[in-house]
Amino acid sequence: MKIVILNTSERTGGAAVAAGRLGKALGQAGIQVDKLIRENTWLNRFRFYWERLIIFLCNHLNRKNLFAVSIANTGMDLSGHPSVKKADIIHLHWINQGFLSLKDIEELVKLNKPIVWTMHDMWPSTGICHHARECTNYQHECHHCPFLYGGGNKKDLSARIFRKKKELYKAAPITFVTCSHWLEEK
Repeated sequence: MKIVILNTSERTGGAAVAAGRLGKALGQAGIQVDKLIRENTWLNRFRFYWERLIIFLCNHLNRKNLFAVSIANTGMDLSGHPSVKKADIIHLHWINQGFLSLKDIEELVKLNKPIVWTMHDMWPSTGICHHARECTNYQHECHHCPFLYGGGNKKDLSARIFRKKKELYKAAPITFVTCSHWLEEK
């Protein structure tokens, strides 16, 4: 069996640590594991800043909560990468900040391989936020996002991204796994 682990960072953050430990444990169990991360290139830095710029503009030039949200509007299409093509299972971890866009995830889905997505925060199940705090809109449909300037509106950025995710997940062979019982309950 071959597994490819996708995570934004090699060492920074809890998801990177968990992905590294998982890869090591699977390797010790005799499973071939490849790991793909976002490399520190000018193009990937541009992708990161492009996503932040779109959020900044949609938030009426307000920097508050700029890093509390992600919109996955840009990233790298890894569907043709040799490690992904050889893999029996694609394992997503934390893929934000310009690593994978929703379109890139859709391309992975088209490969018709099982996808496991370990949720290190709430982002896969919300419109744009990594932690919804007291907001429960994500349970039905995101809108009036408290992370957007003025509390957003019915058709704000969170609503648009939520609908894109909902459409993507509809027929996707994705198994979501949480890192805690708290997150599972959310």
